[in-house]
Amino acid sequence: MGALGSNVDGGGLAEFTLVDASKLHVLPDGVDLRMGALVEPMAAGRHAVSRSGVQAGGSALVAGAGPVGIGTWFALKARGVEKVLVPEPSADRRAVMDALGARTVDPVNEDLAAAVAALTGGDGVDAAGAGPAITSALAGLVPGGRPVVVALHEHPMDFQPTQLMMGETEIVGAVGYRPEEFDAVIAAMADGVYDTTGWVQELPWDGFTDALHSLRAGVGGKVLLKVG
Repeated sequence: MGALGSNVDGGGLAEFTLVDASKLHVLPDGVDLRMGALVEPMAAGRHAVSRSGVQAGGSALVAGAGPVGIGTWFALKARGVEKVLVPEPSADRRAVMDALGARTVDPVNEDLAAAVAALTGGDGVDAAGAGPAITSALAGLVPGGRPVVVALHEHPMDFQPTQLMMGETEIVGAVGYRPEEFDAVIAAMADGVYDTTGWVQELPWDGFTDALHSLRAGVGGKVLLKVG
């Protein structure tokens, strides 16, 4: 609704901001501000899982281990979906996911289809949170499975529409989140579902430029910048 107070060091950051009370979410004991700063991106992953329709006991593939992919994996875990495969070409990002307890595969140098079959006993996954790798995600779905597009695409893609017809597949998109998904993420954080080890880095404000270059190069996951 607007900003009140003077700017900090003339840099355009207000000391105070006026917002509607409906936009506020309470952080319970055990969820500190460091974790609270991650609620917004994690809610995007939660929304993708909601759009997928996958239920506890189901299976899923998360194509890519960027911040939203990580958030999607945590949201699946919170929902009780234990059979989750994360294909990720970056060795650094696979190492991060492995340390968190995820099942990963290198989709470039390993057999993704075989990894899906091993995970699901040959059935295929129920849902896929797809980044750029939509075609490979479609191939790993069970009949009636649902891929969810939750990443921005810079380029068009080619795929065989017959895949949709033969599998009665419904592709949906997911963008943003709902207020209740913020609350669900916060509750899961309070339950200890989320872990920042290895993918969240804290830097001083003057490290912004270096952090931006690293993230654009696909190195790291999320950066929290400290002001003051």
